[in-house]
Amino acid sequence: MTGFSTINGRLSADAVPLPAIAEAAGTPAYVYSASLVRERYRSFDRAFAGHPHAVHVALKANSTLAIVRLLHELGADMDANSIGEIAVARRAGVQPSEIVFAGVGKTDAELSHAIALGIKAINAESPGELERVADIARAQRTTARVALRVNPDVDAKSHPHISTGLKQNKFGVPLETVPALPRAWLTETLPGDWRDRCKALGCVALDAKHTLLSADVVRGAHAAGLRVAAWTVNDPERAAELASWGVDTVITDAVDVIT
Repeated sequence: MTGFSTINGRLSADAVPLPAIAEAAGTPAYVYSASLVRERYRSFDRAFAGHPHAVHVALKANSTLAIVRLLHELGADMDANSIGEIAVARRAGVQPSEIVFAGVGKTDAELSHAIALGIKAINAESPGELERVADIARAQRTTARVALRVNPDVDAKSHPHISTGLKQNKFGVPLETVPALPRAWLTETLPGDWRDRCKALGCVALDAKHTLLSADVVRGAHAAGLRVAAWTVNDPERAAELASWGVDTVITDAVDVIT
């Protein structure tokens, strides 16, 4: 029997009596059902079958090493809210490329550590945080991956004391300002004089080497009313692929603009 149940009058976890666990481990003790965790995780993951996805478990919910290891073995990536939680994930065998760094109030030291590790993505809460991430990445002579947290200003009609979806009680960038943000900021990531070229063309700049760049990303940018520029060096095949995706401007080391 899996999960928590009563067997012969004794509460048990995965058929192991809790009194026996208390006697062996002492009290107080936290007891989890590994079989129930597996069942619930697999059920959740199956709900997205057929769609490309990654499940990220919020470590703030439970950072017990055994639980983190179990969930990682099941295929979960991790969502960390502090350098401490990143350290827990790493101790559990989670790779930096499997960790998203979220949370408000990140310090420069935390951002620097996350960027140096090569974290999968840093969830930026504001334009100011984007600038801080960019500055730190430039200082390290690397590129940081970021995801922008958007505030949709949704009223869930819950009790006003626990409401978390409205602008006044939720973090993130206001939804209506998002389309203009890439145009205003992302071009600053271009190297050298390419930055001026891209600004003159009115394009959003994207690194063609980035694994998250795809035809869907290009279509999404177009849907938001943005033109897309990407740069690639000494890779004609990649340049042709970018053009086939509908990238408006492809910048290479040999040819300034391919349209």
